[in-house]
Amino acid sequence: MKIVDLVRYSKDARLTLLKELLSSFKNIYIYGAGKCAISTFRLLREYGVDIAGFCVDAAFYVSDVVIENVKVYNVDSLISPDNELVIGFENRERALCIRKEFAKKNVKVYFFEDLFCFRQMDYKFFVDNVSSYQKAYDLLDDDLSKEIFIAHINSRISGDYDEIAKFDSNLKYGYDLGLMHLGPDEVFVDCGAFDGDTFLEVMDFTNGKFKKYIAFEPDEANALRLEAKTASFDNVSIIKKGVCDANEVKNFYNDGSLYSNFVDSGLWGNKTRRDVYDDKGNFVSVPVCRMDDTIGNEPVSVIKMDIEGSELDALKDAQQVIKRNLPKLAICIYHKSEDLFSCLLFINYIAGNGTYKFYVRHHSDNITETVLYAIPTK
Repeated sequence: MKIVDLVRYSKDARLTLLKELLSSFKNIYIYGAGKCAISTFRLLREYGVDIAGFCVDAAFYVSDVVIENVKVYNVDSLISPDNELVIGFENRERALCIRKEFAKKNVKVYFFEDLFCFRQMDYKFFVDNVSSYQKAYDLLDDDLSKEIFIAHINSRISGDYDEIAKFDSNLKYGYDLGLMHLGPDEVFVDCGAFDGDTFLEVMDFTNGKFKKYIAFEPDEANALRLEAKTASFDNVSIIKKGVCDANEVKNFYNDGSLYSNFVDSGLWGNKTRRDVYDDKGNFVSVPVCRMDDTIGNEPVSVIKMDIEGSELDALKDAQQVIKRNLPKLAICIYHKSEDLFSCLLFINYIAGNGTYKFYVRHHSDNITETVLYAIPTK
């Protein structure tokens, strides 16, 4: 099947929405007052959109609060056809409910992810890379993987996440651990271990029966929480470094959240995290390392990567570990547009055709949490 015939969208929905906001004669407010709201404000302002202010629910409203030199309002006071809202928080389910509720009151509501979802992708990017998309698509082992692969492309171009959201696995765990067939002898390498969320999932799934758990986490706050959760386990090793394709020091956005990432990860296109989010100086220099140099001769059997757009670099650094051990792999492929094909093609290249079976699964109701699973054939 030619992939070009399956991708239905040729217009970038984000550009259309930006044009709508730029041409609007209505007052535009950002719904929310946290990090996402502020980043949305800054990005819209950069594109020339005039923002009248922020707004919050009545329960959180405090009079005379100013953010980014604009006032914060009670959202109830803005219910008017003269106003439009851009939701500046990440709870898409709640955002959709708000959009539906306000539509009844003739107030148009946009969602920030519809405007800025990681690195933007347009149809031209797809066409320019169609041969790589096709190669990756042809290597997928089942129809479900291929359907998710196409849905991800369509959703990324169109900005309509309903297409990819219908494939949400609704699993108990953040990853399809059943697909990975974890056993009691696993040596699990967790790249981007966060605060131990995946560790707890592995513990639950395996009833605590695994050989070793090696966690890479450069964010100091995350690493401290991870240490607290794993303190009673002798078979857990925490490495407070990032994984990359060189042993060096890199600038790191260190905010103790799921979104800590390397400043130059490319996650925000030609911007850095500093441009978009931060005004608190949450940038530190952290050591990064090549997994091939750090793991040694550990008989690695599972590698998971969720490292905010640095997955391909980390795979390059781990290629000797992968070729030697042929571990099961769970790689996030949604941070950058090219991740959908580049990670799969690289794994297939270093391991050799037929060495792995490739699957794609989706674990959220939006464009995030699309995961590539590579399962060795022998």
